[in-house]
Amino acid sequence: MRTSNKILGIFLTLIFIGCKKPIKEFHLESSDKKEIVKFYADNTFTLKSGENEFSGNWTGGLKEKDTVSIITTMNGYNVMTLTPKESFEITDGKLTRLKKDGLKKGWKLSELIDFNKIENIKIRNVDGPHHLTKTQWNEFKADIMNSKSLGGLMCKPQWLALIFEFKDKTSIEGYICGNVINFEDEITGSFRIEREINFNNY
Repeated sequence: MRTSNKILGIFLTLIFIGCKKPIKEFHLESSDKKEIVKFYADNTFTLKSGENEFSGNWTGGLKEKDTVSIITTMNGYNVMTLTPKESFEITDGKLTRLKKDGLKKGWKLSELIDFNKIENIKIRNVDGPHHLTKTQWNEFKADIMNSKSLGGLMCKPQWLALIFEFKDKTSIEGYICGNVINFEDEITGSFRIEREINFNNY
């Protein structure tokens, strides 16, 4: 019954979005297609991108020099299990995509790293470099994902580090200073971990 109600709610929401008028509309130019973003007063949006139409929620402002972020929850009639977030700055009446890095305060690390594409986690601590077990990684995975950018690079390189190894054979290293994880490769910036974790115990 709950599933049926949820599906009905999503369907009615889509119908409602299709009937209402946007309060702002922007055209985005990418290398291979045109995209149209429409923002609505109830903080929902639609994004027409090629043959796809995405929808979800937006936060921020819609005036000149404001930053607006969109969180996509639907692709057509399909619910998205991952909810990607994109941010834009409004400049000269146009939307400019903001490059996500740790130099903008408040980003979550999960907005910059796709944790679903991580194959292995290696740690370098007092026991030297070695891989974490799945159980070990799950003990603090959420803490790392939810760590937030401090708006800059706050620490010099350290021995203690986590190395994220991806399925495409690339890797990113984040070195640890206290409760801050720092990146200077692919991602730049420092991210505060809210819970105190003794990484030398792993």
